[in-house]
Amino acid sequence: MPDLTRYAHDPRGITIAQAISLPVFMTLIYFLGVVMAASSQVVYGQIQWNPLEIVLIWDNRAAKFFVGLLFAFAMIGTSIPRRNTIPFGNDMMALFPKYMSLRRGQLLCAVLGFAICPWKIEASASRFLGFLNGYSAPFLGPVSGVLLCDYFLVRRKVGYNVYQMYKPHGLYWYLAGVNSRAVLAFIVGMVPQLPGLVHQINAETKGISAGYVNFSSLGWVEGLVFSGLAYYLLFVVSPFPTQTDEEDQSAWAIHRRGQLEEVTASMSSRHDSEKAARSTTNVLSAM
Repeated sequence: MPDLTRYAHDPRGITIAQAISLPVFMTLIYFLGVVMAASSQVVYGQIQWNPLEIVLIWDNRAAKFFVGLLFAFAMIGTSIPRRNTIPFGNDMMALFPKYMSLRRGQLLCAVLGFAICPWKIEASASRFLGFLNGYSAPFLGPVSGVLLCDYFLVRRKVGYNVYQMYKPHGLYWYLAGVNSRAVLAFIVGMVPQLPGLVHQINAETKGISAGYVNFSSLGWVEGLVFSGLAYYLLFVVSPFPTQTDEEDQSAWAIHRRGQLEEVTASMSSRHDSEKAARSTTNVLSAM
């Protein structure tokens, strides 16, 4: 979400998108999916979770064509220019700024999207849900734990110095530009969840006990807690500076820009008022 909200012109736009539009439309999508699955059992005698499978049952070729066209439009509009490829493009641009741009990162994401054969992941509802739960538990949970711990416990909710983020050898340079404590904490939170990921992908895998499967059922929360605790302990053992006396020059620039915009708006309003007064004078003179 921050990959998109960073382009908002004011906080109000972010609030509307995340507090109103996102919950409403996401809830509506889930509700329609449940209704479709329940209705398919009544109409076709079997539960169909994939809308494309329902479309294949239809006899009307025109209806199939238009539904397929809408699905293609939705996939292109969602994945290519917007939500799914922008984070990947930003990451590639940050890792390889000399070679990658946002557009190149998005093109690379599109190529890799075909290479991983996503149609095999969506072959069945259980496999698709297992994939979603599998990658969120060992990867997203630990990342969230490190981020939350860094902001609330390590930095104690002190705002980040944006100028230092783009300054070589600045406050956030750490060791050769990498926060090794965050990497180690991520590994600590990720590794215990890997057997659960293997079981999610293939439930017939041997060597994974039922107790461990139950343990990894809350993998996202466990990864968050493990990585957060590990990050905080590493910070206590090997602390690093979290603040600097150097002024955040970006904050000054943003404040200065706001002042300039206010002056420009004031001058524009004054110009419009003078123009309206001249028009009124001309009309009265003509009368």
